[in-house]
Amino acid sequence: MKYLFLATAALCFAQADSPVQTASLGLPNIGYQQVIHNTSGNVDYVCYARSTGDITKLPTISAATNANPASLTITAHGLDYQSGATISPSIFISGGTGAWAAINGLWIATITGANSMTIPVDSTAFGALAGTFVVTTRAVPDTLAKWAIKHIVYDSGNNPIWIGWAVNTGGSGQFPVTNSSSLTGGAPAFQFQCSAKTTYAYQ
Repeated sequence: MKYLFLATAALCFAQADSPVQTASLGLPNIGYQQVIHNTSGNVDYVCYARSTGDITKLPTISAATNANPASLTITAHGLDYQSGATISPSIFISGGTGAWAAINGLWIATITGANSMTIPVDSTAFGALAGTFVVTTRAVPDTLAKWAIKHIVYDSGNNPIWIGWAVNTGGSGQFPVTNSSSLTGGAPAFQFQCSAKTTYAYQ
């Protein structure tokens, strides 16, 4: 019985921070964001990142509408945007002045484009944008090397036949590798860019 307990404890520890869980272990100990990419109706890539990730500073707010809800221009914010989807990360804004001080604080943002998002504030009467804004989030931008990526391959009949994980091979746009001992592919390591998913090797 002692040996069974130790083996079970070791297995739980190994699975504590991985997007892959066995059914017997239940839900992951922490949450994960997932970006799911489809081609011709088939899921071919799934990117995973920790929902409890580090705080990330986004580009500043360069423009905003006088509208309800307020629409913010944050060029190349990097947060996932897919047409027709409603992605709603939490963001924290500071630095607004004058009437625009009303947007300082924590908000649920709705991503509306690669350079835009809305927040539930009526800015109709705020006038010209005022302030030097700092926008932060714990949602992981697709462009950061903080994702684990799974690739699914299908046969000619659209049957899934193979699944692999991103392999760290270095090169342009990828996490740098200085020597062959640094290769860490074939496992769900959080060190890849979801936006560069098609450039990696998988195994």
